[in-house]
Amino acid sequence: MPSAQAQAHDHDGGRTEGDVAPLSLADVDRLLLESARVAHAGPAAPVRTWRADLTEALAVLSYAETVLAGDAALLRHCLTGVPVDHKAVLDDMARTLSGGDDLGDAAAAVPVEETLFARADGLVAPHDRMARADLSEPAGVRRLLDDVEAQLEEVGTRQREVEARLTDIRAVVVRQYREGIVPPAESWLR
Repeated sequence: MPSAQAQAHDHDGGRTEGDVAPLSLADVDRLLLESARVAHAGPAAPVRTWRADLTEALAVLSYAETVLAGDAALLRHCLTGVPVDHKAVLDDMARTLSGGDDLGDAAAAVPVEETLFARADGLVAPHDRMARADLSEPAGVRRLLDDVEAQLEEVGTRQREVEARLTDIRAVVVRQYREGIVPPAESWLR
């Protein structure tokens, strides 16, 4: 069965009717802007909606960061000029993706959500270009690596901002419960 990402595209490269929209950096910026007033949020503020949206964005950003980090490692290896040892490349990618020696750790760290791959499409655009690139041509590899690293930096910055905002949101939710000002519609205790 094709992956969720493959199913989301028709043969002409367009989007199909029931798929999800890719998350963009602009979408993340919008979520961060909308939730910026969380520290001063009253009981009517959509704090839990912000939390849900930012949590989903964090999962997509984390997945995109993992993909882009693997791409960067592979492209750096292409630029070394060392004859290709495919096993060493794969072992190095596994270590990069897992942050250690066990590839199982990397698989466990990435949430498995059907729409995750499609939601990350816009954030991993250099990854798609890499599939069509001639990785034996150093100048092209260098340009692609620059694109991957720039996107990786942007994704990492947004990921840290989302993590910080989620910490702020958790503090507000705890404060609302402590002060007894949780709107009945949002109470987890009802």
